[in-house]
Amino acid sequence: MTILLFLFIASTICSFLLALADRLTEKRPLWTKRSYCFACGHQLSPFELIPFFSALASRLRCRHCQQPFEKPLPFFFFEFLCPLLFTLLFLRSDPFSLNTFLGFLLFFLAREDARQYGAHTDLCWPFVGYQVLTYNWSAFSIANGLLLILVSFFILRKQMGGGDLAVLILAFFSFSAKDFLLVFFLAASLAFCFGLVISKRAPLPFLPFLLLAWLLIQLLHT
Repeated sequence: MTILLFLFIASTICSFLLALADRLTEKRPLWTKRSYCFACGHQLSPFELIPFFSALASRLRCRHCQQPFEKPLPFFFFEFLCPLLFTLLFLRSDPFSLNTFLGFLLFFLAREDARQYGAHTDLCWPFVGYQVLTYNWSAFSIANGLLLILVSFFILRKQMGGGDLAVLILAFFSFSAKDFLLVFFLAASLAFCFGLVISKRAPLPFLPFLLLAWLLIQLLHT
């Protein structure tokens, strides 16, 4: 029963963040209307607002105009895999911890990045400031700092998105030196393998892979 409750909470939060990110990327009003189809404007019924299952039942199409509103791969990632990983984190750690909140923030940014190859990563800087003030500087790793400088170099060379820097600095202060290396290496490896399978030329949003690595490493150590 606890698992189902946490899954419902995680799915609801993720669904809300998805709707918010999609409206921002489409430049639509955020709060003036309930969830609706972007193609025809049809307002969704309560049954169509059930996370994951309602979209699956409608085959990822609007019941009114039959226009697809999501592709299968992003749907599986954002509406099934991520809520499931958040649920496991709820069960293994404190659901109200700062890292849980930052995970949902990264989820929102990853959705933006997946839709428009950019995100409101400036939202990370206030949390970076908080992490700097509360960071245990006695555990500072030179290797960790050198890796952050290396990542910054790639960003300046435009090998990565400039907005990724704020998220990576946030990860730097949220994880130990070893875990930060694991998060970055796992995210880069996943993005590289995905790019080989999907396309060698198409640009890839990095934040969804960073989100997945962030959640997996957190699960590994809880």
